[in-house]
Parts: sequence; C-alpha cells; structure tokens
Amino acid sequence: MENSRKNSGNSLNKTASNKSKIRNSNIELLRIIAMLFIVFSHNTMFSGIDSLNMTFGLNKVFIDSSNLGKLGVAIFVMISGYYLSKAEFKISRVVSVYLQTLFYSITIFIIFCLADRNNFGIRNLIINVFPIMTSRYWFVTAYIILCLIMPFLNYLLCNVSRQHFRLLLLALAFWYSFAPTFLDFDALSYGGHLAYFILFYLVGAYARYYPENFLAKKKNSVVSILLLSLIMVLSVVSIDFLSQKISFLNGKSSLLYTVYSITVLLLAAFLLSFFVNAKPRYNKLINIIGECTFGVYLIHANKFVNSWVWSEFFNTKQYADSAFLIVYVLFGTLAVFVICSLIEFLRKNILDKYVFKRINSKIISVIQKAYEKVCGLLSK
Repeated sequence: MENSRKNSGNSLNKTASNKSKIRNSNIELLRIIAMLFIVFSHNTMFSGIDSLNMTFGLNKVFIDSSNLGKLGVAIFVMISGYYLSKAEFKISRVVSVYLQTLFYSITIFIIFCLADRNNFGIRNLIINVFPIMTSRYWFVTAYIILCLIMPFLNYLLCNVSRQHFRLLLLALAFWYSFAPTFLDFDALSYGGHLAYFILFYLVGAYARYYPENFLAKKKNSVVSILLLSLIMVLSVVSIDFLSQKISFLNGKSSLLYTVYSITVLLLAAFLLSFFVNAKPRYNKLINIIGECTFGVYLIHANKFVNSWVWSEFFNTKQYADSAFLIVYVLFGTLAVFVICSLIEFLRKNILDKYVFKRINSKIISVIQKAYEKVCGLLSK
C-alpha cells in the first residue's frame, strides 16, 4: 500500500512536470504568425518589384505595406524575453542555435555550388563556414550576442524595481523608437541591431515580470492592435498618394514599418500581450510547426535561396501590374513556409535523431566543459 502511494505520487509528479514543460500553443501560434510576416516581407522585398516606379493603386499600396519582416523580428525577440528572462542561462542553448545555423549554411552552400559552380569561391566558403562571425544571417548573429549577454540582463531585472524598469524601457524606447520615427535620429549608428534586440527583449521580460499591466487587458490589446494596424496601412496610402506631387516623400512609405518604428514596437508588444494573456491551450500541430519556425528562417532567408526562390522560381515580379498580385504573393508566402517547415521537421526528426545526435551532444559537452573552466578561472 505504501509503495503504491509512492508510485502514484511519483506518477503525479511526473505528470505535473510534463504539463509544465508543454509549450503554450498561443505563444507558438504567435511565433508562426511572426515567421509568416518575415517570409511575406522577403517575398516582396527580394522579388525585384520596384515599387518606386509603380503607379499609385492597390498593388503599390500592397507592396509598400508588405514590409512586415521587422514586426516579425520584434515579436520573436519579445517572445525570447518573455521565456528566457526568468530562465537559467545554458551555453548549450547558444551552441544548439549555432549548430543548426551552421548545418543550413553549409548544406545550402553545397547544394547551390553543385547546381552552379560559379557560386563557389573562397569568400563564399568562408562566409558559409563561419555564418555567425560573417553575419551570414544578421538576425542569428545579433540573437546569439543577445543570448550571451542575457545572464547580465536577467541579473539586472532581478535587482531593479518596477519603477526603474519602466524608466529603462522609456529611455530605450525614446532613443530607439520615438526619436528615429519622428526626429530623424539615426539610432542604428548608436547601438545597431543589438540595441533593438535588447529593447525588444526587455519588453518581453516586462510582460513576464509584471503580467498585471495596461497591456494585459484584452480590450486594450485588441483595440490597440486594430488601431496601430490601421495607422500603419493609412500611412502607406497617404504617403504613396502624396509622393506623386511631393518628391521628398518618394521611398518613405514604409516609415512606420522599420525596425526603429514606434508603431512596430507597440504593435509587437500588444500582440505579445494578447497571446500571452489569452487562456492557455495546447495544440500538438501548432506546437510542432512553432518549433520549426527558426528552421524556416534559416532556409528561406539564406542568400542563395532568397534570391532564387522569389526572383526565379516564383518570379513574383511578372505579376507587379496584375490583378492577381496579392493572391500570388500570399500563395508563394504560404508555400515557402509549408515547404521549409517540412524540411525542418525532417531534419529534427531524422537527421538530428539518427545522424547528428551524438556529434552534437559531444560538441555541446566539450563547449560546456570549456565554459565551466573559464567561469572557474574567472571566479578565482
């Protein structure tokens, strides 16, 4: 009887532990939406369509409104801030990101070299063998640096009051969102993408540390999301229309869609808040797809794939003046997302499990030991 109680108690503890490890499908759905924004943005950005020379109309407004990639980036980093701000730092997490990036960088490079020998070169070889140091993927380089300084950010957050946390967010938001949007301040020259990643990370962390805030109210989130979305679209329509008579406005239509836009910061924050505060739920399919999103980025955002898939395979440019442009762009975006998700799913469940599992674990183990030795030496 006593043994049976212990066994039942152990099983209950395991069940509770398993439930705690299950990812909230709301957040995974937001992760999927963020990646769709990025793929959608790359579709039109690398298609070769010159919106500056397009006549004012639905297609021009659609192309200029499609630059949602930076919104997707902001959401991704905010999700990281929400999850990792209270998590223990693990060097294995950084190494895993690096190994996944290295796999796709080298694999795609080899495939395109086999397809066309002109793609091979010493410079391309170095770039693809060292994707982080050469910023093969700018997002991954900035993200890994963010992960490495994450323990120090988290230590700061654990020892700062709510008032000072707010002051920090306001200061960063002013210099890296408000000033660049309204005062023509070149914020990228004073901190680069890492500064924005820190700001986005802190916003996500604030949502985790203080769930009871203005953003937490569902009504506030929904109204704000709709209002900000409307403002962004109307800004494109008005600038595109006025640029016909005011040359200064040419190329300014995506002003509120950039990484430093105050609207991008606020919209990402309200979207995160909406999905975080919705009733938690579990959906196996959503979680599986959510886990594949980083792989989707590494595949389709690769320089070789990006230039080929949009300008050659889909050839979106040919539909620039077509009534089917919107449908074609949406179809291409969804198709690339699905195909890349399937590739990443196969990599995770076949190559990672049966080919690279031991190799990756050994690499992670070696780096973990080296990291611990360095920490030990620094503590003396």
